[in-house]
Amino acid sequence: MYRVVMPALEMAQETGTLLRWLKQEGETVQRGEPLMEIETDKVTLEIEAGGSGVLAQVNAAPGDVVPVGQVIALLLAGGEAAQALSPDRGAAETLPARAGDRRPAGSEVSSTQQGSRRRGAEGQVAASPLARRLAAEHGVDLRHVIAASGRVTKADVEAWLEQQPAGGRTAASPLARRLAGERDIDLATLNGSGPEGAVLAGDVRAAATEAEATSAAETIVAAAEPTLVHELRRLVPLTGMRGAIAARTQASAQAAPHISLTLSADMRAALLLQQQLSSAVETASGHKLTLTAVLARVVAVTLGSHPRLNAQLLEGGIHELRPVNLGVAVALDDGLLVPVIRDCERLGLAELQGRLNDMAQRARMRQLMSSEMGGGSFTLSNLGMYGIEHFTAIINPPEVAILAVGAVQERVVADAGQAAVRPMLQMTINVDHRAVDGAVAAAFLRDVKQLLEDPWSLLV
Repeated sequence: MYRVVMPALEMAQETGTLLRWLKQEGETVQRGEPLMEIETDKVTLEIEAGGSGVLAQVNAAPGDVVPVGQVIALLLAGGEAAQALSPDRGAAETLPARAGDRRPAGSEVSSTQQGSRRRGAEGQVAASPLARRLAAEHGVDLRHVIAASGRVTKADVEAWLEQQPAGGRTAASPLARRLAGERDIDLATLNGSGPEGAVLAGDVRAAATEAEATSAAETIVAAAEPTLVHELRRLVPLTGMRGAIAARTQASAQAAPHISLTLSADMRAALLLQQQLSSAVETASGHKLTLTAVLARVVAVTLGSHPRLNAQLLEGGIHELRPVNLGVAVALDDGLLVPVIRDCERLGLAELQGRLNDMAQRARMRQLMSSEMGGGSFTLSNLGMYGIEHFTAIINPPEVAILAVGAVQERVVADAGQAAVRPMLQMTINVDHRAVDGAVAAAFLRDVKQLLEDPWSLLV
């Protein structure tokens, strides 16, 4: 018997989201076959089976957020019968999660479960999203609900609600009662939308809104705009990638005192370089040379002379790093990833262009390796392809700087006392003032500008 657990693919990973099972319960699984697809805050991966057997006792559904190491299914050998999962491994062997060559070496797995009420790392009862939603509506403590299987389901919550006595009073959830008390609403006057007519919190809120609307209608206010009641179109949970973005950007904005500096560069020479080398780069890499690759090369070379910006702020101080591990932001439909190009200053334009295209494609397909998502020393974010002229970006901790570039646009500038139209690029660097002073950032930005305006040394 093998235990299938939520794998740990990253050092700081605490949970993973099960996206889908690639095998059905009761189906025979061979070691090395794709078993499930999971999502962490950085990547989406197919996980291979670490053993062979019949998939049984599946107790995690698509969309469930599961603590790392928690048992979510069993693989049974021929003739074995499913049995209740116990807190210890006993005779069962823990199934190491396998993600092929995309899984970091050395990741360990473990299992914890208590009877039919499995709890995560923080003591939460394992329950389906529908069960949690129904329990919240009725003010039900999931610790009191008996699960028929490995986790609490919607049916378990409904069964628990049916067993609760009415007690001679209007059936209502605890939250509904609290809201009714706060708003001075008589529960007996409401038509409940819950099981057996129980009043839910939503019923109380709707009644309160109706009462407020009635009161407002009785008072005529000149030129008053009507109150709009919005219908929820879609709830986007702050989990997975979206949750990671929210947590990291908030932490960076709160902890790092950001300084922003902006400088414009004349891009005539850089655009000429791009045009003249595009065919050669395409022959070597299979991709036409993009301005992002030129910018990445310029930034990587310039960072060699500005070690304070190629750094991380960690415990004990500012770690100035070598070589340049450049993170390049890649926008997705539902978020943002920043894969890292290692030893970037050593790459020529053709190899750099190939790396950029490969990483961007795999990022959009959620096929990046965990090792490609960390350890950056500086980040480049380019929104020029959207026509954005100028923007500031939030530093990606523990890095101390990020460079944001917009679109190349023709502008009227002064040239030897005469008005001239030039293709100009606005660049904005954000630095963490705890590690980088304004003058240091300004010197870096100046050198980037100079290299963009005379980029031929990049070929040396």
